[in-house]
Amino acid sequence: MIQLAKNSGLKVITTASAKNHPFLYELGADLVIDYRTQDFTQNCPPVDYVFDTIGSKTLLDSFKVVKPQGKVVSVSGLPDKKFAQSYGLNLFWQQAFGLVSSKITNAAKKAQAEYEFLFMKPNGQQLATLFELLVYHQLSVQIDCQYDFEQIQEALDYVAKGHAKEK
Repeated sequence: MIQLAKNSGLKVITTASAKNHPFLYELGADLVIDYRTQDFTQNCPPVDYVFDTIGSKTLLDSFKVVKPQGKVVSVSGLPDKKFAQSYGLNLFWQQAFGLVSSKITNAAKKAQAEYEFLFMKPNGQQLATLFELLVYHQLSVQIDCQYDFEQIQEALDYVAKGHAKEK
């Protein structure tokens, strides 16, 4: 994600434990905040966009650093009413998603910002773009670990621990 943001001309601020800071700077991060010793809401300047991959309290705290009229996008938060409407879900599901995401919606309103739940799905055009970036060396692939197919459970366990790089 850092490389894609940098290729788009964006300034990137991220969080990680101190041991991962050099790796993230190598990928192009402009500022890395140590989530173990620093509160990102106190150490991050106001930003236009936040891409949340954690959810829960981190997602809610993201509205403390996003500028008014900014946007918080989450792949780990909760779908909201707007998401349900965009997917053509019936009124029951729209209301249900609106109810379960009310804390997020309220945080967005208070920050005068927008919230979007990103439901990831296969997209051939996006994959073609990523392939092109790889071919022209504008994107590098970082391999943290390799597993044989028979070790699929070990691989899943490793990712579930939350410390895999470049998932």
